Amino acid sequence: MAFRWETLFGEKPFITVTNEERPYLGLDPIQESWDQTQYCSKCNITYMRTTVYWEGDLIRKVITEENRMSPEDEAPFQQVLVEYDTSLKTENRQRLLPLTSRGKPKPVTPSNILAVAPFGCKFWINVHLSNGHACMSIQNDRNNLVIPIGEEERISGIRSDADFHRFMDYYMQTCPPDYFSRIERLRTASHQTVRYQTGDIFRIEIDRFRYCYGLITGQVLKIRKWPELSELHSFRGLMRVPLMIRYYDVVTENPDLTAEQLVRYPLSRVDICADDEIIWGTHTIVGHKKLTEEDLEFNLDCGLLYQYGTNSTLYSFAVLKETDPVSLPEPYRLFVEWGTVSVILPAERVSQRLLQLFAGYHDPHGGTSLCIFPDLKDKTGKSSQNLLDPAWDEARQELFRCLGLAPDADFDDFAAAFGGLTKRQILQKM
Repeated sequence: MAFRWETLFGEKPFITVTNEERPYLGLDPIQESWDQTQYCSKCNITYMRTTVYWEGDLIRKVITEENRMSPEDEAPFQQVLVEYDTSLKTENRQRLLPLTSRGKPKPVTPSNILAVAPFGCKFWINVHLSNGHACMSIQNDRNNLVIPIGEEERISGIRSDADFHRFMDYYMQTCPPDYFSRIERLRTASHQTVRYQTGDIFRIEIDRFRYCYGLITGQVLKIRKWPELSELHSFRGLMRVPLMIRYYDVVTENPDLTAEQLVRYPLSRVDICADDEIIWGTHTIVGHKKLTEEDLEFNLDCGLLYQYGTNSTLYSFAVLKETDPVSLPEPYRLFVEWGTVSVILPAERVSQRLLQLFAGYHDPHGGTSLCIFPDLKDKTGKSSQNLLDPAWDEARQELFRCLGLAPDADFDDFAAAFGGLTKRQILQKM
């Protein structure tokens, strides 16, 4: 077993961050006076080595290395390195002292050390040796702030310690003048809870140089309380605290665009996102606007319904792309939702032409996104799965025909036909 660990990890980590590089990653330098202790552990396919740096009886820094490998493999298919600063008091380096008066001392073990969120910044790099991809992050788990690195293409090329240092040489030489003021905020800012409201405009840092902006167009938990909302509406099954988010179609180096300046840019399709990165201040609220009907959008959802019940939601239905309706053992129906209305389209009204047009379609609205960030890749045309996009005009028109609507029916037409709220009524309720 000792030979196995030595073979897997070697004398040094597969990536060794230097003291010159650490300030750019928000990390404290390693002092020559610090002692270190190493622990090895294994869980399923993950082999881990944890290095703890001591200043007296105080744990000041932790570095974990992970090698993930299948039992039959001789080399890992994935390697992960995490380094973070902390301040954990111990008793003679044997027991971790409790953080509060209600806690109890615990043995100094890797699992007990790693169970405590870092008291400083954290750097993380993940190298997928099997699929040729790598990613990295700089963050502070205590205040929920991050440094957006960007540079995905360059980072993806990292496979070795030498690759990492070549990247860091480039990174350090190209940091903008305000970079270390951002690092200082990452290191020292207090945890905050932000009060937000519908109509707030927030700024997202894409990378070290570029920004984009988003708009809060609805708060799902408040909409759930509306008596007009369908009992089977997908909003009722969403987890966390979901927000309706639309992104302005602009990527800029200007961090100070105003609501008046942003109005010239079109808005993206609506996303349903957890509010964590707004309420904890990861993305900064920079303005507010009074919403208009043009700002509002709800997803036009369509899913295949097997069974009908009060606990059914759109996200429990099989997606059309992965199911052959002809082979179902019982009659199927379509679940259609737009705005506050949910409609069941019975099997006898689902045309063969609609099924043909829906070949290759799957509902892209799978619940609450855990992060708030626009998809900067082009999702228009054939790659889009959103029924509101032009690529699906013909399918949407046939769906409306099966529902008894005009092919060019809009949101308010759908609401009028099935007893939903119009956009003007929704704005009044907001």
